[in-house]
Amino acid sequence: MSIALIDKLSDSIGVASKLYNKLVIVITDNNSDRSKLLSGISKRFQAPLININGELSRLLLDLTNRQRMLQLPQILSKMIANSNSKTVVLDNIEILFDVSLQQDPIRLLKDLSRDLTIITGWVGKVKNNCISYAIPEHPEFHQYTIHDFLLVSETS
Repeated sequence: MSIALIDKLSDSIGVASKLYNKLVIVITDNNSDRSKLLSGISKRFQAPLININGELSRLLLDLTNRQRMLQLPQILSKMIANSNSKTVVLDNIEILFDVSLQQDPIRLLKDLSRDLTIITGWVGKVKNNCISYAIPEHPEFHQYTIHDFLLVSETS
């Protein structure tokens, strides 16, 4: 994890706080490095670090599949709002791509980032002004044009 990447991320957080969608997506080649980077940013900005997979799995456990799909946006919104912070760091967001939940992860994150700055890790690739999650043959594959959010990666 380079100092340059930490500086890019810090700068992006400052820029994002002035935007309509205050979403900063962090992509690194190594999952461990990304989690360390997010943890460091959480401490630097005194922002809560939320493990989305762990927290959301726990909160969705007793719901039916349909209830999970319908209630996930509100549950996630409450989870983030309960942090009582203007900046929140999200790690391990892979559950948002679960096909059974029928969510659009970027739209969900953008909606949540209107009221506070969200910094999140992303497992995927950057190519041709797009970010992707999974490979095209995988059922959880998503690809998004880099638009209405900031991207911090080792190559950007």
